[in-house]
Amino acid sequence: MTENKSWNASIGGINVDSHSSAGHSHTGVGGVAFEQHHSGPMGSTTLAGMGVQVQKVVQTATISSGAVDLSRNEVTRYQMRLPVSPQLKASFRKESWGDALVKVFKKELQTGDAEFDKLVYVSTDTPERTSAFLTPEMRQAIAFTIDMGGTLEIDNELVVAVSGGSDAPGEDDRTVLIMVRGLLAFASQPNPG
Repeated sequence: MTENKSWNASIGGINVDSHSSAGHSHTGVGGVAFEQHHSGPMGSTTLAGMGVQVQKVVQTATISSGAVDLSRNEVTRYQMRLPVSPQLKASFRKESWGDALVKVFKKELQTGDAEFDKLVYVSTDTPERTSAFLTPEMRQAIAFTIDMGGTLEIDNELVVAVSGGSDAPGEDDRTVLIMVRGLLAFASQPNPG
């Protein structure tokens, strides 16, 4: 029996849609499409199904003036231990004006993707492996996470990803899933260094 699932949501003016059927899924985020074919643990729809130990914490920050909430920000922090090490040490966050100034004195990893390089500040101790990991699909997923207020830190098999919004219990952020699948696939490639 083939099961088809579909959903659509609008978050802050960005449309997110997902369609899945046996063995295949399509997720679109703000006009950017991610397609995946599922088979075995790498095709699992959960981090735990991929063998990843994960702790999820929803963090909320509220700015108030008296009894009035002026702004509220929720993120989900994923602390993960991968079953294998991708042999990467890198962090990805939104580039600030201070980072732009530091670039004058310290060389930052640049991918050649102008939009990604302008949005994402990459700090790494493994520049060759990090460059090899940053395929167009990974840059797209990381850029989306960063643009939505998140971050990504990779310290070999220890990974911390922060995604915007509050993810429901038992449900993993689709972009985090894409990044972890990419890390696991990358870990299976030989390290030339």
